[in-house]
Amino acid sequence: MERKNILLEKFTDFYDQHSTAVKVGATAGLTALMIALSPGCAEEKKQSLDLSQSPPATSQSQSKKELEKEKVLVEKKKKSENKQKSIINSPYLCDVLVEDSKLAIQENESSTGLVVRPFETRELKGKLAAKTPINKNPVHKRNELDGDSLNIYFRNKAWTLYRNDFNDIATYAKNLSLEQVTGLIVEGHADLNGSENLNDFLSEKRANGVKPVLKRNLKSNRIPVQIVAYGESKAKQASPSFAERQADRKVRIVPNKSVIQRGLDLLVSDYYLVDQSSSMRESVGNGNSKWQEVQKYQFPSGADVYTFSDKRRTCGQNLSTTYPGGGTPLLRSLYDLLGGMEKGKSVTVLTDGIDNRGGVRVHSIVNLANSKNIKVSFIGLGLKGEYKNMLNQIAQSTGGGTYLTNN
Repeated sequence: MERKNILLEKFTDFYDQHSTAVKVGATAGLTALMIALSPGCAEEKKQSLDLSQSPPATSQSQSKKELEKEKVLVEKKKKSENKQKSIINSPYLCDVLVEDSKLAIQENESSTGLVVRPFETRELKGKLAAKTPINKNPVHKRNELDGDSLNIYFRNKAWTLYRNDFNDIATYAKNLSLEQVTGLIVEGHADLNGSENLNDFLSEKRANGVKPVLKRNLKSNRIPVQIVAYGESKAKQASPSFAERQADRKVRIVPNKSVIQRGLDLLVSDYYLVDQSSSMRESVGNGNSKWQEVQKYQFPSGADVYTFSDKRRTCGQNLSTTYPGGGTPLLRSLYDLLGGMEKGKSVTVLTDGIDNRGGVRVHSIVNLANSKNIKVSFIGLGLKGEYKNMLNQIAQSTGGGTYLTNN
Protein backbone atom coordinates (compact mmCIF):
# COMPACT_ATOMS: atom_id res chain seq x y z
CA MET A 1 0.00 0.00 0.00
CA GLU A 2 2.88 2.36 0.81
CA ARG A 3 4.39 1.75 -2.68
CA LYS A 4 1.04 2.63 -4.30
CA ASN A 5 0.80 5.93 -2.37
CA ILE A 6 4.35 6.94 -3.38
CA LEU A 7 3.55 6.37 -7.08
CA LEU A 8 0.37 8.41 -6.82
CA GLU A 9 2.15 11.31 -5.10
CA LYS A 10 4.85 11.43 -7.80
CA PHE A 11 2.31 11.41 -10.60
CA THR A 12 0.28 14.18 -8.91
CA ASP A 13 3.38 16.37 -8.48
CA PHE A 14 4.13 16.00 -12.20
CA TYR A 15 0.53 16.81 -13.02
CA ASP A 16 0.49 20.02 -10.92
CA GLN A 17 3.81 21.34 -12.28
CA HIS A 18 2.86 21.33 -15.99
CA SER A 19 0.56 23.39 -18.19
CA THR A 20 -3.19 23.06 -18.50
CA ALA A 21 -2.87 21.38 -21.91
CA VAL A 22 -0.76 18.62 -20.38
CA LYS A 23 -3.26 18.29 -17.54
CA VAL A 24 -6.08 17.69 -19.95
CA GLY A 25 -4.08 15.14 -21.90
CA ALA A 26 -2.81 13.35 -18.80
CA THR A 27 -6.17 13.09 -17.03
CA ALA A 28 -7.26 9.94 -18.81
CA GLY A 29 -3.90 8.25 -18.16
CA LEU A 30 -3.89 9.18 -14.48
CA THR A 31 -7.44 7.95 -13.98
CA ALA A 32 -6.64 4.64 -15.62
CA LEU A 33 -3.52 4.21 -13.43
CA MET A 34 -5.44 4.95 -10.21
CA ILE A 35 -8.17 2.49 -11.09
CA ALA A 36 -5.60 -0.20 -11.82
CA LEU A 37 -3.77 0.39 -8.48
CA SER A 38 -6.73 0.67 -6.16
CA PRO A 39 -10.38 1.30 -6.96
CA GLY A 40 -11.05 3.05 -3.66
CA CYS A 41 -7.89 5.17 -3.69
CA ALA A 42 -8.35 6.00 -7.40
CA GLU A 43 -11.87 7.29 -6.87
CA GLU A 44 -10.70 9.55 -4.01
CA LYS A 45 -7.77 10.94 -6.04
CA LYS A 46 -9.92 11.43 -9.17
CA GLN A 47 -12.37 13.62 -7.23
CA SER A 48 -9.50 15.80 -5.92
CA LEU A 49 -8.25 16.68 -9.44
CA ASP A 50 -9.47 19.79 -11.24
CA LEU A 51 -10.95 18.45 -14.49
CA SER A 52 -12.73 21.67 -15.43
CA GLN A 53 -10.51 22.06 -18.51
CA SER A 54 -11.90 18.89 -20.14
CA PRO A 55 -15.01 19.28 -22.28
CA PRO A 56 -18.15 17.38 -21.19
CA ALA A 57 -18.67 13.92 -22.69
CA THR A 58 -21.82 14.98 -24.55
CA SER A 59 -20.00 17.93 -26.07
CA GLN A 60 -17.14 15.69 -27.20
CA SER A 61 -19.66 13.30 -28.78
CA GLN A 62 -21.41 16.10 -30.63
CA SER A 63 -18.13 17.59 -31.76
CA LYS A 64 -16.98 14.20 -33.07
CA LYS A 65 -20.20 13.75 -35.05
CA GLU A 66 -19.89 17.23 -36.54
CA LEU A 67 -16.30 16.56 -37.57
CA GLU A 68 -17.26 13.26 -39.17
CA LYS A 69 -20.14 14.92 -41.02
CA GLU A 70 -17.88 17.73 -42.23
CA LYS A 71 -15.30 15.18 -43.37
CA VAL A 72 -17.91 13.29 -45.39
CA LEU A 73 -19.10 16.52 -47.03
CA VAL A 74 -15.54 17.53 -47.92
CA GLU A 75 -14.79 14.13 -49.41
CA LYS A 76 -18.05 14.18 -51.36
CA LYS A 77 -17.29 17.66 -52.70
CA LYS A 78 -13.75 16.65 -53.63
CA LYS A 79 -15.01 13.53 -55.39
CA SER A 80 -17.60 15.59 -57.25
CA GLU A 81 -15.01 18.15 -58.33
CA ASN A 82 -12.61 15.46 -59.52
CA LYS A 83 -15.41 13.77 -61.43
CA GLN A 84 -16.45 17.03 -63.09
CA LYS A 85 -12.89 17.82 -64.07
CA SER A 86 -12.57 14.47 -65.81
CA ILE A 87 -15.96 14.68 -67.50
CA ILE A 88 -15.99 18.30 -68.63
CA ASN A 89 -13.01 17.87 -70.85
CA SER A 90 -15.18 18.79 -73.80
CA PRO A 91 -15.96 22.03 -75.64
CA TYR A 92 -19.65 21.04 -75.81
CA LEU A 93 -20.51 19.69 -72.34
CA CYS A 94 -21.72 21.70 -69.35
CA ASP A 95 -22.73 20.50 -65.90
CA VAL A 96 -25.86 22.12 -64.45
CA LEU A 97 -27.30 22.27 -60.96
CA VAL A 98 -30.81 21.03 -60.24
CA GLU A 99 -32.71 21.97 -57.11
CA ASP A 100 -35.39 20.10 -55.19
CA SER A 101 -38.78 21.62 -55.82
CA LYS A 102 -42.11 20.60 -54.28
CA LEU A 103 -43.87 22.07 -57.31
CA ALA A 104 -41.73 20.04 -59.70
CA ILE A 105 -42.32 16.88 -57.66
CA GLN A 106 -46.07 17.44 -57.84
CA GLU A 107 -45.88 17.98 -61.60
CA ASN A 108 -43.91 14.74 -62.03
CA GLU A 109 -46.58 12.72 -60.26
CA SER A 110 -49.66 11.87 -62.29
CA SER A 111 -52.92 12.86 -60.69
CA THR A 112 -55.23 10.11 -59.54
CA GLY A 113 -58.97 10.21 -59.10
CA LEU A 114 -59.35 13.72 -60.57
CA VAL A 115 -58.37 13.39 -64.22
CA VAL A 116 -61.07 11.04 -65.50
CA ARG A 117 -64.39 9.87 -64.11
CA PRO A 118 -64.45 6.05 -63.86
CA PHE A 119 -66.55 4.19 -66.41
CA GLU A 120 -67.14 0.65 -67.68
CA THR A 121 -65.62 -0.21 -71.03
CA ARG A 122 -68.04 -1.55 -73.57
CA GLU A 123 -68.67 -5.28 -73.42
CA LEU A 124 -67.45 -7.29 -76.40
CA LYS A 125 -70.03 -9.21 -78.39
CA GLY A 126 -70.17 -11.66 -81.25
CA LYS A 127 -67.09 -13.32 -82.74
CA LEU A 128 -64.68 -10.88 -81.09
CA ALA A 129 -65.82 -12.01 -77.65
CA ALA A 130 -65.76 -15.72 -78.51
CA LYS A 131 -63.15 -17.65 -76.57
CA THR A 132 -60.63 -19.74 -78.46
CA PRO A 133 -61.00 -23.47 -77.73
CA ILE A 134 -57.33 -23.95 -76.80
CA ASN A 135 -56.45 -20.89 -74.72
CA LYS A 136 -59.94 -20.08 -73.43
CA ASN A 137 -59.33 -16.39 -74.12
CA PRO A 138 -61.43 -14.08 -76.30
CA VAL A 139 -60.12 -13.34 -79.78
CA HIS A 140 -60.12 -9.62 -78.99
CA LYS A 141 -59.25 -8.56 -75.42
CA ARG A 142 -61.69 -6.15 -73.81
CA ASN A 143 -60.40 -2.62 -73.26
CA GLU A 144 -59.76 -1.49 -69.69
CA LEU A 145 -59.34 1.65 -67.63
CA ASP A 146 -56.02 1.49 -65.72
CA GLY A 147 -55.96 4.33 -63.20
CA ASP A 148 -56.16 7.51 -65.29
CA SER A 149 -55.05 5.72 -68.46
CA LEU A 150 -57.09 3.80 -71.02
CA ASN A 151 -55.74 0.63 -72.69
CA ILE A 152 -57.20 -0.18 -76.12
CA TYR A 153 -56.35 -3.68 -77.32
CA PHE A 154 -55.92 -5.00 -80.87
CA ARG A 155 -56.06 -8.28 -82.74
CA ASN A 156 -52.91 -10.00 -83.97
CA LYS A 157 -51.05 -8.05 -86.69
CA ALA A 158 -53.92 -5.58 -87.02
CA TRP A 159 -54.69 -1.95 -86.23
CA THR A 160 -58.46 -2.01 -86.88
CA LEU A 161 -60.69 -0.19 -84.40
CA TYR A 162 -64.11 -1.77 -83.74
CA ARG A 163 -67.35 -0.27 -82.51
CA ASN A 164 -66.57 -0.97 -78.87
CA ASP A 165 -63.17 0.76 -79.30
CA PHE A 166 -64.74 3.93 -80.73
CA ASN A 167 -67.24 3.92 -77.85
CA ASP A 168 -64.55 3.49 -75.16
CA ILE A 169 -62.27 6.18 -76.59
CA ALA A 170 -65.19 8.63 -76.89
CA THR A 171 -66.36 7.90 -73.33
CA TYR A 172 -62.82 8.33 -71.99
CA ALA A 173 -62.42 11.68 -73.77
CA LYS A 174 -65.76 13.00 -72.54
CA ASN A 175 -65.08 11.91 -68.95
CA LEU A 176 -61.78 13.80 -68.75
CA SER A 177 -61.73 16.79 -66.43
CA LEU A 178 -60.51 19.70 -68.55
CA GLU A 179 -59.34 21.57 -65.47
CA GLN A 180 -56.98 18.71 -64.63
CA VAL A 181 -55.67 17.74 -68.09
CA THR A 182 -52.64 19.53 -69.54
CA GLY A 183 -51.82 17.04 -72.30
CA LEU A 184 -52.29 13.47 -73.57
CA ILE A 185 -49.86 10.90 -74.97
CA VAL A 186 -51.02 8.07 -77.22
CA GLU A 187 -48.52 5.18 -76.89
CA GLY A 188 -48.60 2.39 -79.48
CA HIS A 189 -47.36 -1.13 -78.64
CA ALA A 190 -46.90 -4.49 -80.42
CA ASP A 191 -46.20 -8.06 -79.35
CA LEU A 192 -43.25 -10.20 -80.43
CA ASN A 193 -45.04 -11.85 -83.37
CA GLY A 194 -43.48 -10.79 -86.67
CA SER A 195 -40.34 -8.83 -87.49
CA GLU A 196 -39.13 -5.78 -85.61
CA ASN A 197 -39.88 -3.52 -88.59
CA LEU A 198 -43.41 -4.89 -88.83
CA ASN A 199 -44.03 -4.27 -85.13
CA ASP A 200 -42.69 -0.72 -85.38
CA PHE A 201 -45.16 -0.20 -88.22
CA LEU A 202 -48.05 -1.78 -86.30
CA SER A 203 -47.49 0.22 -83.12
CA GLU A 204 -47.39 3.47 -85.10
CA LYS A 205 -50.51 2.64 -87.12
CA ARG A 206 -52.41 1.76 -83.93
CA ALA A 207 -51.46 5.03 -82.25
CA ASN A 208 -52.25 7.05 -85.37
CA GLY A 209 -55.66 5.41 -85.54
CA VAL A 210 -56.58 6.24 -81.94
CA LYS A 211 -55.35 9.86 -81.97
CA PRO A 212 -58.00 11.39 -84.31
CA VAL A 213 -60.84 9.56 -82.52
CA LEU A 214 -59.57 10.91 -79.20
CA LYS A 215 -59.17 14.47 -80.46
CA ARG A 216 -62.60 14.43 -82.10
CA ASN A 217 -64.26 13.64 -78.77
CA LEU A 218 -62.29 15.97 -76.51
CA LYS A 219 -64.25 18.90 -75.10
CA SER A 220 -61.40 21.26 -75.96
CA ASN A 221 -59.06 21.45 -78.95
CA ARG A 222 -56.42 23.14 -76.81
CA ILE A 223 -55.25 19.89 -75.20
CA PRO A 224 -52.12 18.69 -77.04
CA VAL A 225 -52.10 15.02 -78.11
CA GLN A 226 -48.74 13.42 -78.96
CA ILE A 227 -47.81 9.99 -80.30
CA VAL A 228 -45.09 7.56 -79.21
CA ALA A 229 -44.59 4.26 -81.09
CA TYR A 230 -42.83 1.61 -78.98
CA GLY A 231 -42.88 -1.25 -81.46
CA GLU A 232 -42.11 -4.49 -79.61
CA SER A 233 -39.67 -2.90 -77.16
CA LYS A 234 -42.09 -3.18 -74.20
CA ALA A 235 -43.42 -6.63 -75.05
CA LYS A 236 -43.00 -9.66 -72.78
CA GLN A 237 -39.57 -11.01 -73.73
CA ALA A 238 -39.53 -14.50 -72.22
CA SER A 239 -41.88 -16.99 -73.93
CA PRO A 240 -45.08 -14.92 -73.62
CA SER A 241 -48.38 -16.73 -73.24
CA PHE A 242 -51.42 -16.11 -75.43
CA ALA A 243 -52.88 -13.74 -72.82
CA GLU A 244 -49.59 -11.86 -72.48
CA ARG A 245 -49.33 -11.37 -76.24
CA GLN A 246 -52.88 -10.03 -76.21
CA ALA A 247 -51.94 -7.53 -73.50
CA ASP A 248 -48.90 -6.40 -75.51
CA ARG A 249 -51.00 -5.45 -78.56
CA LYS A 250 -52.39 -2.15 -77.36
CA VAL A 251 -52.55 1.62 -77.37
CA ARG A 252 -52.28 3.33 -74.00
CA ILE A 253 -53.63 6.85 -73.50
CA VAL A 254 -51.65 8.65 -70.77
CA PRO A 255 -52.91 12.00 -69.38
CA ASN A 256 -51.03 14.94 -67.91
CA LYS A 257 -47.60 14.14 -69.26
CA SER A 258 -45.54 15.77 -71.96
CA VAL A 259 -43.40 13.33 -73.92
CA ILE A 260 -40.35 14.80 -72.17
CA GLN A 261 -41.73 14.18 -68.68
CA ARG A 262 -43.02 10.74 -69.61
CA GLY A 263 -39.71 9.71 -71.16
CA LEU A 264 -37.71 10.93 -68.16
CA ASP A 265 -40.08 9.10 -65.80
CA LEU A 266 -39.57 5.82 -67.66
CA LEU A 267 -35.82 6.03 -68.33
CA VAL A 268 -34.35 6.75 -64.88
CA SER A 269 -30.52 6.92 -64.88
CA ASP A 270 -27.46 7.97 -62.90
CA TYR A 271 -26.55 10.59 -65.51
CA TYR A 272 -28.62 12.77 -67.85
CA LEU A 273 -27.39 14.43 -71.04
CA VAL A 274 -29.85 17.06 -72.28
CA ASP A 275 -29.90 18.80 -75.66
CA GLN A 276 -29.50 22.57 -75.16
CA SER A 277 -29.52 23.50 -78.86
CA SER A 278 -31.71 26.25 -80.35
CA SER A 279 -34.50 23.87 -81.38
CA MET A 280 -35.32 23.21 -77.71
CA ARG A 281 -37.04 26.63 -77.73
CA GLU A 282 -39.90 25.15 -79.77
CA SER A 283 -43.30 24.63 -78.14
CA VAL A 284 -44.62 21.23 -77.07
CA GLY A 285 -48.21 22.42 -77.49
CA ASN A 286 -49.17 23.04 -73.85
CA GLY A 287 -47.85 26.59 -73.60
CA ASN A 288 -44.33 25.49 -72.63
CA SER A 289 -41.23 25.09 -74.73
CA LYS A 290 -39.27 21.83 -74.72
CA TRP A 291 -36.63 23.54 -72.58
CA GLN A 292 -39.21 24.70 -70.03
CA GLU A 293 -40.44 21.10 -69.74
CA VAL A 294 -36.87 20.07 -68.90
CA GLN A 295 -36.42 22.93 -66.42
CA LYS A 296 -39.51 22.08 -64.39
CA TYR A 297 -38.76 18.35 -64.25
CA GLN A 298 -37.65 16.91 -60.88
CA PHE A 299 -34.57 14.82 -61.66
CA PRO A 300 -33.70 11.98 -59.26
CA SER A 301 -31.79 12.99 -56.14
CA GLY A 302 -28.06 12.48 -56.65
CA ALA A 303 -28.25 12.32 -60.45
CA ASP A 304 -25.67 14.23 -62.50
CA VAL A 305 -27.23 16.43 -65.20
CA TYR A 306 -25.27 17.75 -68.18
CA THR A 307 -26.31 19.77 -71.22
CA PHE A 308 -24.73 19.87 -74.67
CA SER A 309 -24.53 22.53 -77.36
CA ASP A 310 -21.80 24.07 -79.51
CA LYS A 311 -22.59 27.54 -78.13
CA ARG A 312 -20.17 28.98 -75.58
CA ARG A 313 -21.82 29.24 -72.17
CA THR A 314 -21.07 29.32 -68.46
CA CYS A 315 -21.10 25.91 -66.81
CA GLY A 316 -22.13 25.09 -63.25
CA GLN A 317 -25.27 27.25 -63.37
CA ASN A 318 -28.69 26.32 -62.08
CA LEU A 319 -30.78 24.62 -64.75
CA SER A 320 -33.62 27.09 -64.16
CA THR A 321 -31.41 30.04 -65.25
CA THR A 322 -30.02 28.50 -68.44
CA TYR A 323 -31.33 28.96 -71.99
CA PRO A 324 -30.99 26.96 -75.22
CA GLY A 325 -28.90 28.02 -78.20
CA GLY A 326 -26.45 26.71 -80.81
CA GLY A 327 -26.12 23.43 -82.70
CA THR A 328 -26.40 19.72 -81.79
CA PRO A 329 -23.02 17.96 -81.24
CA LEU A 330 -24.78 14.87 -79.86
CA LEU A 331 -22.36 12.03 -80.58
CA ARG A 332 -19.20 13.91 -79.57
CA SER A 333 -20.85 15.10 -76.34
CA LEU A 334 -22.06 11.60 -75.49
CA TYR A 335 -18.63 10.13 -76.19
CA ASP A 336 -16.94 12.71 -73.94
CA LEU A 337 -19.44 12.08 -71.15
CA LEU A 338 -18.99 8.31 -71.34
CA GLY A 339 -15.24 8.81 -71.03
CA GLY A 340 -15.67 10.50 -67.65
CA MET A 341 -18.37 8.26 -66.18
CA GLU A 342 -17.72 5.52 -63.65
CA LYS A 343 -18.12 1.89 -64.66
CA GLY A 344 -21.50 0.24 -64.23
CA LYS A 345 -23.53 3.47 -64.43
CA SER A 346 -26.33 4.51 -66.79
CA VAL A 347 -27.10 7.62 -68.83
CA THR A 348 -30.28 8.93 -70.47
CA VAL A 349 -29.87 11.27 -73.44
CA LEU A 350 -32.65 13.69 -74.40
CA THR A 351 -32.45 15.22 -77.88
CA ASP A 352 -34.75 16.71 -80.52
CA GLY A 353 -32.38 16.97 -83.45
CA ILE A 354 -29.89 15.28 -85.72
CA ASP A 355 -26.19 15.41 -84.85
CA ASN A 356 -24.73 18.25 -86.92
CA ARG A 357 -21.09 18.26 -85.84
CA GLY A 358 -19.90 14.69 -86.51
CA GLY A 359 -16.44 13.43 -85.59
CA VAL A 360 -17.53 10.31 -83.67
CA ARG A 361 -18.92 7.08 -85.08
CA VAL A 362 -21.67 4.96 -83.55
CA HIS A 363 -19.44 1.91 -83.04
CA SER A 364 -16.98 4.04 -81.02
CA ILE A 365 -19.76 5.02 -78.62
CA VAL A 366 -21.04 1.45 -78.33
CA ASN A 367 -17.55 0.05 -77.73
CA LEU A 368 -16.74 2.66 -75.07
CA ALA A 369 -20.07 2.17 -73.28
CA ASN A 370 -19.76 -1.62 -73.29
CA SER A 371 -16.13 -1.52 -72.09
CA LYS A 372 -17.37 0.37 -69.00
CA ASN A 373 -20.66 -1.54 -68.67
CA ILE A 374 -22.68 1.67 -69.14
CA LYS A 375 -26.31 1.54 -70.35
CA VAL A 376 -27.26 4.30 -72.78
CA SER A 377 -30.94 5.25 -73.20
CA PHE A 378 -32.50 7.85 -75.49
CA ILE A 379 -35.50 10.17 -75.41
CA GLY A 380 -35.90 11.38 -78.99
CA LEU A 381 -38.36 14.10 -79.99
CA GLY A 382 -39.63 14.22 -83.56
CA LEU A 383 -37.06 11.78 -84.95
CA LYS A 384 -37.60 9.53 -87.96
CA GLY A 385 -35.88 7.18 -90.35
CA GLU A 386 -32.18 6.45 -90.23
CA TYR A 387 -31.43 8.71 -87.28
CA LYS A 388 -34.15 7.09 -85.18
CA ASN A 389 -32.73 3.68 -86.08
CA MET A 390 -29.26 4.84 -85.04
CA LEU A 391 -30.43 5.78 -81.53
CA ASN A 392 -32.28 2.46 -81.27
CA GLN A 393 -29.09 0.65 -82.26
CA ILE A 394 -26.98 2.36 -79.58
CA ALA A 395 -29.59 1.70 -76.88
CA GLN A 396 -30.08 -1.94 -77.81
CA SER A 397 -26.32 -2.58 -78.09
CA THR A 398 -25.66 -1.17 -74.60
CA GLY A 399 -28.72 -2.57 -72.80
CA GLY A 400 -30.51 0.78 -72.60
CA GLY A 401 -34.06 1.82 -73.54
CA THR A 402 -35.73 4.33 -75.86
CA TYR A 403 -38.68 6.69 -75.87
CA LEU A 404 -38.84 8.07 -79.40
CA THR A 405 -41.62 10.27 -80.77
CA ASN A 406 -42.48 11.04 -84.38
CA ASN A 407 -44.02 14.44 -83.73
